[in-house]
Amino acid sequence: KKADTTDWKDAYIRLAADFDNHRKRTSKEFDDVRKREREKVISAWLDVYDNTERAIAALPEKEGPWYEGFVSILKQMDACLASFGIKVVDDTGAMFDAKRHEAMSAVPNPNMQNNQILYGDRKSFVYETGDVMRVARVVVVRNPS
Repeated sequence: KKADTTDWKDAYIRLAADFDNHRKRTSKEFDDVRKREREKVISAWLDVYDNTERAIAALPEKEGPWYEGFVSILKQMDACLASFGIKVVDDTGAMFDAKRHEAMSAVPNPNMQNNQILYGDRKSFVYETGDVMRVARVVVVRNPS
């Protein structure tokens, strides 16, 4: 009878462990799906962000209600992204990093170092952890040797 009780106890312990493993696995899978879906939405949002910056740059006057309105929208977008732990990075003047930048072209500039970023066509977005959400598209300096 004691061996019978031990078998039931072992079966119960294994079943409890299996259930706990299943709970952890499904929780992780759910978190992964939620993260991927959130990244899809944010990625689409970044295109809207880029277009808002382009609209501000295209305005003929850098003052007045239209300009102030677009700048206000952009600030609100920054705050929204920050609430998700994402920040916008302007890499102008920084050194090129293949993990964070995509070089569109290279141009000479005697006032800057090789591989320094002259300007960006699209900003990078990074999580608070430092992981890159989206790489920046940049023009880098390449001086003739």
